[in-house]
Amino acid sequence: MSRPQPPRTAAPRWRTALVVWAGLFPFSVLYGLWVAPALSHLPVVVQSLASSAVLVPLAVFVGIPAVTALLRRLP
Repeated sequence: MSRPQPPRTAAPRWRTALVVWAGLFPFSVLYGLWVAPALSHLPVVVQSLASSAVLVPLAVFVGIPAVTALLRRLP
């Protein structure tokens, strides 16, 4: 029979902030280099909408899970 697991506590806020930043930053840099110049002729609101529509899903579904998995492997 397996031992009961201790209840999981929420990660400290600083760690959550670090994971979100690390999961978003690389995509933000690439977006700024590759996509943003092509959209510079559009109004700022449309540019912001496009960046959030691209960056948020990338961060949530790719970046943050990757950083979380990497941190789990570290001692």
